[in-house]
Amino acid sequence: MKRAVYLSLVLGVMIGLAASAVRAAETPSASPVSSTTTATPQVSTTDGSIATLDLQAPSPSLKVTMADGKSMTVAVDPKATSVWQGAAMIKLEQLKVGQSVKVRHTTKDGKEVAKSIQLVEAPKSAAAPATGAPSQAH
Repeated sequence: MKRAVYLSLVLGVMIGLAASAVRAAETPSASPVSSTTTATPQVSTTDGSIATLDLQAPSPSLKVTMADGKSMTVAVDPKATSVWQGAAMIKLEQLKVGQSVKVRHTTKDGKEVAKSIQLVEAPKSAAAPATGAPSQAH
């Protein structure tokens, strides 16, 4: 008889704990983080050539002309915009009108703002065929 009472008591405690766990899982917990979150800005990429470059203005910017002829002006932040040539970081002042670039930018306060600018190598033309007869292995 004692054994049956003991098993009933243990079983009752286990059922109670399981029910509490289920209720806790269903109840949304209070998060220490504020319920208002800011969305991560969408990063876009634009390929083209630098049409104008104004780094001395109070709001520095560059204008990129894309292959379809459309242009876009992108603000640059001398402290936050990174400029790359291959794997090397270069200074913003080293950019020149006419260079091909890939600009990663976001929209902030209705303006496009450059996150990074990557110089793009102009496509190399196919190597010219060698003149003279091709050499043959003997």
